[in-house]
Amino acid sequence: MFQISIAVGLTGYLSLRNGQKAVDDVTIQLRNEISNRVQKHLDTYLATPHQINQINLAAAEMGLLNLDDFQKTGQYFWKQMQIFQVGYNNFATTTGEFIGVERTDKGELLINEVSQRATRGKLYVYQTNSQGDRVQRQAVKDYDPRQEAWYADAVEVRRPVWSKIYQWEDKPEVLSLSASYPVYGKNHTLIGVIGVDLILSQISEFLNGLDVGQSGKILILERDGLLVASSEIDRPFVLVDRQARRLRAVKSSDPLIQATALSLTEKFADLRQIRSSQQWEFRTAEGARQFVQVTPWRDSFGLNWLIVVMLPEANFMEQIHASTRTTILLCLLASLVAFLMSLKTAQWITTRIVQLITASQKIASGDYDQKVAISGLQELEALACSFNQMSQEIRQSHAQLADYSRSLEQKVKRRTQRLEQEVRKSTLAYRDLQKTERALRRSEAHLVAAQRVAHIGSWEFDVIKGKMSWSQELFHIFGLDPDQPEPTYLEFLRRILPEDRSLFHRAIRQIYASRTSVRLEYRIVRPDGSIRHLEGRGKVVLNAQQKVAKLFGTGLDITALKQTERELQQAKEAAEAASRAKGAFLAHMSHELRTPLTAILGFCDLMAIPQVSPALQKEYLTIIKRSGEHLLELINYVLDMSKIEAGRITFNACVFSLHQLLWDLQGLFSFKASNKKINLVIDYAPSLPDLIYTDELKLRQVLINLLSNGIKFTQQGWVILRVSVIGHLSPVNSHSSFVNRFEPNPDQTTHDQEQMANDQLTISFAVEDTGPGISLEDCDRLFEPFTQATVGKFSQEGTGLGLAISRQFVRCLGGEIRVGSEVNRGSRFYFEIPVQLGNVTQSLILAEGALKHQTLEQDIHSAGLEAFDFPSSVSMLAEWQVNFRQAILEGDLETILDLIQQIEEQHSGLAQQLTQLANQFQYDQLLALMQQVEGRG
Repeated sequence: MFQISIAVGLTGYLSLRNGQKAVDDVTIQLRNEISNRVQKHLDTYLATPHQINQINLAAAEMGLLNLDDFQKTGQYFWKQMQIFQVGYNNFATTTGEFIGVERTDKGELLINEVSQRATRGKLYVYQTNSQGDRVQRQAVKDYDPRQEAWYADAVEVRRPVWSKIYQWEDKPEVLSLSASYPVYGKNHTLIGVIGVDLILSQISEFLNGLDVGQSGKILILERDGLLVASSEIDRPFVLVDRQARRLRAVKSSDPLIQATALSLTEKFADLRQIRSSQQWEFRTAEGARQFVQVTPWRDSFGLNWLIVVMLPEANFMEQIHASTRTTILLCLLASLVAFLMSLKTAQWITTRIVQLITASQKIASGDYDQKVAISGLQELEALACSFNQMSQEIRQSHAQLADYSRSLEQKVKRRTQRLEQEVRKSTLAYRDLQKTERALRRSEAHLVAAQRVAHIGSWEFDVIKGKMSWSQELFHIFGLDPDQPEPTYLEFLRRILPEDRSLFHRAIRQIYASRTSVRLEYRIVRPDGSIRHLEGRGKVVLNAQQKVAKLFGTGLDITALKQTERELQQAKEAAEAASRAKGAFLAHMSHELRTPLTAILGFCDLMAIPQVSPALQKEYLTIIKRSGEHLLELINYVLDMSKIEAGRITFNACVFSLHQLLWDLQGLFSFKASNKKINLVIDYAPSLPDLIYTDELKLRQVLINLLSNGIKFTQQGWVILRVSVIGHLSPVNSHSSFVNRFEPNPDQTTHDQEQMANDQLTISFAVEDTGPGISLEDCDRLFEPFTQATVGKFSQEGTGLGLAISRQFVRCLGGEIRVGSEVNRGSRFYFEIPVQLGNVTQSLILAEGALKHQTLEQDIHSAGLEAFDFPSSVSMLAEWQVNFRQAILEGDLETILDLIQQIEEQHSGLAQQLTQLANQFQYDQLLALMQQVEGRG
């Protein structure tokens, strides 16, 4: 009965499963067919606007269509609208003039025109007759076609394009899509844009006409989830204040569309990632099973849509469910009949079987004289006959078993005595074996320890069995776990670097050929990617037939030895490179020193000639001064480098104004940057502290070196100095560690140290430029003495010491300078240093500034300038003042005199005084005089 029930249930289940599989196959084919039909329709329907535009452009180029004649152009568009089922055909010029033909909901064609001559800039809407002639003006509106998406998109991309989906201005309930082509004249100037509109409702009408069952749906979506068209009559938008607001599929009023959109969003987090057709199924909130297929569709003009087909399972399962119910009823009826027949048969058979059971129980209790008589069923009669025969054989076997039992007892007794003797012998042998094993383990442990200390492992390869065994230390050398299975010979070879495998194979062949030991060096790769150097030795083991039976070898880890050899070689190469670099530096420095000295001596000889004019003398003096400054800079570099190498560089801290330092740098380099037409920016936050305690001279020199390099190698763009606070440390302890980090200046008094604040900050400095950049290999050695990047070598400027000195100065300040750069992308040099905040010393600095100002005033009086009275009307452009101050700071006499000539007409008296001071090289008095002018201006 159980088997019948299983058969009936399995039949019903298979019937249902086959029906569902058939539905799955049908829905797959139907979804593919519907998607293909929609794709073909879109290919044809959406190609029409571009074909019309291409026809119109060709007609205009051939002279068949004059786009300037709106009267004929309107009739031409009207006739095209009679042939093609599109929503709008239009043309707009760059001046805002417009001609177009519109198809209304009733199928009427209206001509719309905007022209300065005929409509005075307004949009006139005309009704037409059957010939395309204008018969009556219907409306007048304000309209600028250049604001529409179909015009603006084509102008922006300068090629044929689909516009975004937009609503008509006078009919917000109409959503359209425009194919726009920009029109160019013979000189490639834009004339206007032609366009053809498609009404999206026409796509919805086509989808509605497709047979997708009673409740199937078809959607077309944009990649952002907005509805383009659907097979439902409902519009894919809502009107809010007469503005069409497009709907997303997840916001649709149709429950099935909304559920499908949610399922699509869950399956594909980003609809833009769908590249191929996808099929899946889901269940709605009511449990209804839905079949979905999404297919991407796009064209060459920018449209990128998704076609979604939804087929409810209920459309296909109604007949299958009816057939399944009929099958189940028939199966239940057959099961009932089979049950009744089985019950009757079982009762008849059970009576005969009881007789057999009773006889069997008596035999089991020892009564072997049993005989059973059954008739009426052939199978049971045969079973009764066999039972009677079995009863007779049991009686005979019982007698034989008693005889065999007595014989077996005697054999067991004799066998037990022999086993006891063999056990005693085995126990003695086992004890001897244990002693031997313990000795062997001690020997193996000593060998493992020795191998571990010596970093040498051993291996053995059985040539006949093809099996390889490793020592524990060899596992460690290869970076493997000794508990894992031993690698095969092939795996062992794979651990060897490919470049060394041929060497290893050659050594193995030599062992086979010469039957002697061989030594070689090879490299292996560990599982973590590290490479180890091994010294290998190997030999063969011969069998009785003098054939190679085994290979035995050792592997010594010589990685540390190789590393030491490489370091010695690198040290040797570095020493040789340093020697070559110093030799090149001395040759270069001798040339650098002779060049300005030769210029100074030569121009001094020229100035000794009586016929030299004053103008030439000024020019010669300028050249001599610049040569002397260059010579001084070279000597200072050499002296700084010698101090660094001698270890005599000291940390001379003082309290100074960081803001004033940044302002001085701005004034020092702004003129040079403006001459190269690059932007120089000093960028720091208002919260940057003003008074700080550190080595001002070294910080100034580092920033001057970095800014000078940035401006020197930057041809366009900008150079930026960024200064910011990146950390605030605790007082007291941080102060003591900051002070003790450097060698103190013996001339610094205890009074100065008492004026420091207890707060310590970390300030970051970064110089960025848009210059040619530095390659990675140059960055690695850029801060080495006597070394220049490729760009510096090409420019033939500098000594290669500036950055090396800057690096040592930054380290003295408590930081580390770094560089980040890419070729043709600019460079960035940056460092952070700890500083103390100034506090009570602020008044001392202000007093010092006042003292300097008083000294400058005294210099002015000593120069005889007190008699000059500056009128209150003296005022000059701020840019001139900045450039003049920059030229004074750089000592550029030629530029100073050029700038004085620019103000000579308006301020002749001031120009005369400035010229007098400049010719006497009184730059301090020039700065004081400019401060007086700026204060009164």
